Amino acid sequence: MTLTGHNEKVLIMKMFLCFLILIFSFQSFSKADDIREFEIEGMSVGDSLLDYIDLIEINSLSTSNTSGSKKYTRYAEVKKKNNSENYEGADVWVLSNDSKYEIHSLTGYIEYTENIDECYPKKKEIVSSIEKQLNVKNYSYISNYDENTSKSDVTDFDFSNGKIRIYCTDYSKKKEELGYGDFLGVTVSNTKFLNWLDNEAYK
Repeated sequence: MTLTGHNEKVLIMKMFLCFLILIFSFQSFSKADDIREFEIEGMSVGDSLLDYIDLIEINSLSTSNTSGSKKYTRYAEVKKKNNSENYEGADVWVLSNDSKYEIHSLTGYIEYTENIDECYPKKKEIVSSIEKQLNVKNYSYISNYDENTSKSDVTDFDFSNGKIRIYCTDYSKKKEELGYGDFLGVTVSNTKFLNWLDNEAYK
């Protein structure tokens, strides 16, 4: 049977997804040039959160906003350990007061509170796998904050309509005493959200 262009694209994405699952069990992506085709725990940027949990569940989630603009709201632990396939949890950002709950940014995370040294080789593994599969510009850097007492080892993959960020965050002892835990994060965000994050979120 001859595949149409659309069906062929779907088949390619499914094959790529299966390949990555074989490489590392906790990571799930689909091959595409569009940031909306990448998945974390079955969810994608551009989807409605209502496609995965109902309104009662959404209203029961912990929420937070940035110190500046309240344009977006973060819903924490949309998926937790007991119902996450590959991560220990997943968080999403949506426009505040958006009745459709469209996802603009999505993060899957794995905790490394007592073993941050194990995070870096896992991050390298993920980055290497994406590099081999996608011809997308990427760059790595260290981000220091909290007066240089906390840091994140970051690699970004840039797309025309967004970004994938893979990072290991190592919090300071002071932060850890406040309840923060070191972790590996894989974040997918659209351009609109990233512009807000850079220019409004903390001003």
